[in-house]
Amino acid sequence: MSRFIPLSVPNFEGNESKYVSDAFDQGWVSTGGAYITKLEEEKALLEEELGKEEVYTDYVKAMEIQEKLEEVKNKLDEATAKWEELILQNEM
Repeated sequence: MSRFIPLSVPNFEGNESKYVSDAFDQGWVSTGGAYITKLEEEKALLEEELGKEEVYTDYVKAMEIQEKLEEVKNKLDEATAKWEELILQNEM
């Protein structure tokens, strides 16, 4: 009776679907392709503009937020399981 609760709901209001399709059409999924090159180039420009440490700090903050979201998701899953177990026990 587990219910899937996404960490975030995908938002495909803009060109996201086009970009994902383009990435698959190019034959890459994770470590190569035009979008990876573009990301690396834009990151380099940001590092020049803001400084490497500032960009790195923002990356670390983003990773910390992701880790906290995963913890919250796990706690919600655990609480949901306990709640379902409590309901089942009370129904018996």
